[in-house]
Amino acid sequence: MMRRLPVALQKQGGRLLHQQCWLWGQDIRRKEGNVLIDRGFRRVRPPEGVEGSSQYTLPLCEGQHVRLWGFGIYYGAEQGVYLNRFAFRPLEVSLAGDVWTPKAFAALPVSRDFKTIAGVVRWIVAYEACVQEELGVAYRMRCLAGWRKRALPPCEHLHAWTEFAGALTAFAEG
Repeated sequence: MMRRLPVALQKQGGRLLHQQCWLWGQDIRRKEGNVLIDRGFRRVRPPEGVEGSSQYTLPLCEGQHVRLWGFGIYYGAEQGVYLNRFAFRPLEVSLAGDVWTPKAFAALPVSRDFKTIAGVVRWIVAYEACVQEELGVAYRMRCLAGWRKRALPPCEHLHAWTEFAGALTAFAEG
């Protein structure tokens, strides 16, 4: 029988990722400058006449990269994992080219690559640690001040991601 990501981890990841996508949106709109661009991401807008969300891409090592949209995150090389903002249900993706809508990820198989799934969460932890170190917890407090759907207070955000990364890593290695 093939292992599946436990429902409790999916629910916890879903709450955290929904809030994280909100925070990335706030990072983009930061009046002092776009945090994603400052951290090395490249923004690509949909071509004229095409509806969709801008994508932000950050190259990592060994051909891997992170792509962010308002609707989710991709992590990997040509083969990787996509997580929708509203459901922490990792999908197996072969990504070549640009994507503008979540419809591009419809009907894909659920990923069983638990190490890559844990990797994307560890990347989020590293991103949030850098943001907190460079901009402070007060910045995250301002980002979440007006959002009623927050999963947890800003002071607990990084800690929750760190604990979640540990739980996913333990599951991936188990």
